[in-house]
Amino acid sequence: MPRELPSEVTSFVGRERELRAVKGLLKRSRLATLVGTGGVGKTRIALRAATDLEAGFPDGVFLVELSGLQEGGLLPHTVAAAIGLPEQTARPAIDLLTDYLATRRALLVLDTCEHLIDACAMLAEVLLRTTSELRVLATSRQPLDAPGEHLLVVPPLTVPEEDDEVCDQYEAVRLFADRAAAVRPGFVLDGANAALAGVLCRRLDGIPLAIELAAVRLRALSLGDVVERVTDRFRLLDSGSRAALPRHQTLRTAIGWSHELCSPPERLLWARLSVFRGDFDLAAVDEICCDGEIQADAVLDHLIGLVDKSIVLRSQDEAGVRYRLLDTLREYGREWLVNLGQEQAVLTRHRDHYLRLARDFFAEWEGTDQVGWFLRIARELSNLRVALEYCQKTPGQEETGLDMASSLWGYWLARGRLNEGRRWLDQCLDGTREETSARARALWMTAFIRSMQGEHALAIPYFEEARALAERIGDTSTQAYATQYLAATYMLLIDPEPALRNFGEASALFHKLDDRVGLSINSYHRSPLATATGDIQGAAALADEALDLLGSSGERFHRSYGLLVKSFALMAGRRVDECGQVARDCLMMKHQFGDLVGTGFVLEVLAWVGAHQGGHRRSAWLIGAAEAIWEKVGHPRFGFALLDGFHEEAERLARDDLGEACYAEVHLHGFQRPTDEAVARAITTGVDDQQLYAWNELSDTERQIARLLVEGMGRRDIAERLLISRRTLDARIEDILGRLGLSSPAQIATVLADQPPATNST
Repeated sequence: MPRELPSEVTSFVGRERELRAVKGLLKRSRLATLVGTGGVGKTRIALRAATDLEAGFPDGVFLVELSGLQEGGLLPHTVAAAIGLPEQTARPAIDLLTDYLATRRALLVLDTCEHLIDACAMLAEVLLRTTSELRVLATSRQPLDAPGEHLLVVPPLTVPEEDDEVCDQYEAVRLFADRAAAVRPGFVLDGANAALAGVLCRRLDGIPLAIELAAVRLRALSLGDVVERVTDRFRLLDSGSRAALPRHQTLRTAIGWSHELCSPPERLLWARLSVFRGDFDLAAVDEICCDGEIQADAVLDHLIGLVDKSIVLRSQDEAGVRYRLLDTLREYGREWLVNLGQEQAVLTRHRDHYLRLARDFFAEWEGTDQVGWFLRIARELSNLRVALEYCQKTPGQEETGLDMASSLWGYWLARGRLNEGRRWLDQCLDGTREETSARARALWMTAFIRSMQGEHALAIPYFEEARALAERIGDTSTQAYATQYLAATYMLLIDPEPALRNFGEASALFHKLDDRVGLSINSYHRSPLATATGDIQGAAALADEALDLLGSSGERFHRSYGLLVKSFALMAGRRVDECGQVARDCLMMKHQFGDLVGTGFVLEVLAWVGAHQGGHRRSAWLIGAAEAIWEKVGHPRFGFALLDGFHEEAERLARDDLGEACYAEVHLHGFQRPTDEAVARAITTGVDDQQLYAWNELSDTERQIARLLVEGMGRRDIAERLLISRRTLDARIEDILGRLGLSSPAQIATVLADQPPATNST
């Protein structure tokens, strides 16, 4: 799902001129790049500017963080993921982007471009050439040199001159004072220390990151001690022309000073942590960074030391504690790791750790904690990519890469990252020809991706090769799955004879293996074929059989598909109420995985249900929401003829009841709303359809007022919270009641009672 702009966790100091300049550039041009040395604050300025400009981009402001991406070929995929476009067709990601952004007024923030400068320049050029309203804001240590690019050089913060006694008016000093007060409560600038702060900031050349690192030292040192130590360490700055020194040299010196303040084990741990990309957990640190030089029982103390010195960032969410190196500090640590001659050894341990994680995921994917494993892989994706890249670049590791890429199959499928999964699988298959189970598995997986993306005929030879190889090496499980998905491909080709023959062969193999999940897949794949050929009762029975085979386990991905095909059979049998309940259960599971295509299918089913229950506004709204998904996917309903027929029937009923003008209005509203809201609306039951439509038409402020009334907050308190007059609040409450068709605020609870809780998406 698209990521929101991150909230600021520390105060924003100064930079008024730069903010005005960025906003001006984006008004005059479509590509603006903030350039400057590492640590100078480019990202912070870009995010603040993007937040301030958000209202002017009704189609979205999208942040694309590139520091964790090392391969330019994945740039379009990364941008597509940031925007929320799935990769479940064979179309190149760049085509999906250009089609989706063609006329949208949106802002794309490409953060940290310098290591992918050519790829970013090409992407910006293509997107701006093929769209009309898109704006791109980039941050980089060097210009993109793309056509139409306008540059803003981000300078260091202003610092006082040596003889300037009024120091607190300068940005660098204000930043230092703010951060110093955070680490040493009660710290304030006064006549005695302001001059020292000015000296410190001047010595650090106004680099924000260097200033923040210096402020951290106030936990242990006085300001005078900090200034003295900086003077000693920065003797280089006092010789020659400071203006001739590259800005990054100043930052490297600041980082080097912070490095010297670390103990030897902390320095070594810092170097080893540099192999991580993005964030990581303590278990990974224990496995990858510990050996005879860093003992496992001491690594946590060293890690805490790095956190205290602001070398490592610590965060915590429902998944637990995570750690992350700032990018500039990671690069510095990597240089030390190389100089120590330990890079290959640590990278090997990194690969081994994430290979085990991928294998464990494959083993547990269809188990009781499926959602938990899915979320864990989503968190670790950046580091899994590091391990995959290592396997591709290191001679003799091709087979390991194939094992890892195929072990992540469940994630590629459930998350809709089919293009990326296909890319890794194909590259690894090209790198080795050894006849192994990993190769056979990868062959049928890449074949199935091709089939899902509409390349059915191209997929069949891969399935045949996978099945033959698996049979030769005695891998019955892989043989069964290759046969099963080959049958499903023939089903999509509407070729019943080979479909049924291969379904039968796969079923026999699954029975031999006592593989209940495989048998469940076999049943729910056969169900739509039965529906399409008119055997409605048989289709429903096959769907129930698929669900029964999964039992009461925590497996949810295949269960969701069993529910989906059951809803098709119930639709065909005109069992409307049952169909609606089954589809809502399915939708909640689909949304947990961020399965956008599956979500689109279920919205279509529920639109049909709404039309046959007389909820024509709901039906029109959901058809619009589904069409927004199909526009992102680029393949409406994947050409599934059975569902096309149901869609046309629901649309006709809604148009006939509402009339063309009303239908178009409601449909457009559904099309424009976020997917999360569409899911929430679709699974809501028990409330009058007109009230639901009216609720979705309320503004965010009006919904907030309604919820506060239901929570029991008094009108005066609500007015004070929202900073409006009591008279204005009373008028808005009356308007809300009128639009919902209610006579008193107490009745609002009936509308809210069935509103579902917020759903998580990853």
